[in-house]
Amino acid sequence: MDILELLETFRAEEATIQRLFGNEGQGVRSSPKAVAYQSRLVETTQFVADILEGRRPVHHLREAMTTSDFPLLFGDVLDRQVLANYREWPSVWSAYCKRATVADFRWVSRFMISGAEAVLDEVPQQTVYPSSHLDEALAEYRVLKYGRRLPFSWETMINDDLQALQDVPQRFGRAARRSEDKYATQLHVDVNGPHASVYTVGNKNIITTNALLTIVGLQTAFTVLAAQVDADSEPIMIDAVI
Repeated sequence: MDILELLETFRAEEATIQRLFGNEGQGVRSSPKAVAYQSRLVETTQFVADILEGRRPVHHLREAMTTSDFPLLFGDVLDRQVLANYREWPSVWSAYCKRATVADFRWVSRFMISGAEAVLDEVPQQTVYPSSHLDEALAEYRVLKYGRRLPFSWETMINDDLQALQDVPQRFGRAARRSEDKYATQLHVDVNGPHASVYTVGNKNIITTNALLTIVGLQTAFTVLAAQVDADSEPIMIDAVI
């Protein structure tokens, strides 16, 4: 018996055209693409029969069904995830900068006193102690305000099913640390490299020979660093090098 006749007559009392399509469908053989349809139907029938009779493994049927066979089911389903944030480089500015607190946004003065720390001279009997002196320097600065905001609605927070907005405080904290690091770095480094007002011949912190990042270059750098002295020409104690 023809497979089409079998399909059209099987359980006809339950699967009528009127019941299935509401008088809007049509018979299989009346389709304008009946020839191609018949070929695909015969191929599909043979495929299923081979699986049922054991001539094909069952997984062939599972592999034949993909997301393209269910456009409504898989069309709006998305695999979503929130990727991790990059971490900034560890902050080191507090190792070589002094932290202080100010009362407001007005200019503040910071005084640096140096001197009277040189090695003491021997004083003979009934001799006046030699006098010394102090040097002073002044630095002035003022605090500025930095910040930003993220304007999103309460509905956006409620709809945040991936919890992507819950780390906003951590993001702002990371931005604050990066701002501090940049400000501290710009005190001794500019767009051209070492800051010209910090690295001078008078400060004895310029390496003119063996300036490459090699073992010999590092030895030269430590030699130059160890040769630095304070206002009394005394060696500067260096606990660590950043």
